[in-house]
Amino acid sequence: KQWYQRRVRGGIRVCAVYLLDSQFLVEPSKFIAGMCSALSAMVQLQVPHINVLTKVDLLSARDRDNLDRWLDPSQLIMEGCVSRTANKRHARLSNALCRLLDDYSLVHFVPLNISDEDSIGDLCLQIDLMLQISEEAEPRGMRDPEIDTESGFGDEV
Repeated sequence: KQWYQRRVRGGIRVCAVYLLDSQFLVEPSKFIAGMCSALSAMVQLQVPHINVLTKVDLLSARDRDNLDRWLDPSQLIMEGCVSRTANKRHARLSNALCRLLDDYSLVHFVPLNISDEDSIGDLCLQIDLMLQISEEAEPRGMRDPEIDTESGFGDEV
């Protein structure tokens, strides 16, 4: 937290990016564990945070069609999947975790398909919004290599 506060005082904007492999979607109990891990990171780091579901391009066509329900999962969806697939001995624990994640409603995902330019652009936009970077800000230009104003030396002609 102190590291983050020093960066903010220095004018540097910082956010955490939590990456979760899309293969966690194959088994709901793994996905819930990944969501718990993301929530834990959010609470521990206490910095602006974005969760990214990576390797979406490796999912099957059917799984990609159902992807939207996992980007912002609700308790009913998670409990329904867990009840069909989880070990019956751990059903109560899994349902309790689903309720906990739903109560906080903080864990949402942005999909990242590395082969889709729009997906990469959407992720960059989400990070820009998280950091509150405005479009009105002027980009810093490159320094002229012939005149280095910081050192005071330039190429003499």
